[in-house]
Amino acid sequence: MQDAKNQAVNFENDTIKLNGRELTFKTLRKQILLTKRQLNLMNCLVNEINDKERIIDAIWGDGKYKNKENSYTQLIFKLRELFMNHGLPDDILVTLPCYGLCLHKELLSVSTLHRQQMAYIVNDHAAYL
Repeated sequence: MQDAKNQAVNFENDTIKLNGRELTFKTLRKQILLTKRQLNLMNCLVNEINDKERIIDAIWGDGKYKNKENSYTQLIFKLRELFMNHGLPDDILVTLPCYGLCLHKELLSVSTLHRQQMAYIVNDHAAYL
């Protein structure tokens, strides 16, 4: 995860897409523009880096950045606030006490009904898009 701050972030699965600084929640049909640090935090979470110390290291590095703990807490607060301002559930980010942070998997998973709605018939074959 080193040098994650300087790399372009691209990630996509059935529910989330990170493209540059744009975060898309596909199932919720929401697009949000993230700051660099918010993007780095989401990059950690989608790559299942949930440990607080590893997240802090990925975002602020090993340097002598002051108040990393406070900056971490403020970053999470601001990202939750951003999600709520875009009409997203307030528990997409789940705090793991004494450990770190993760994405709420159930809110972000594709439901069976939604998966059926995404199914299309292509040349007599079902294709999920």
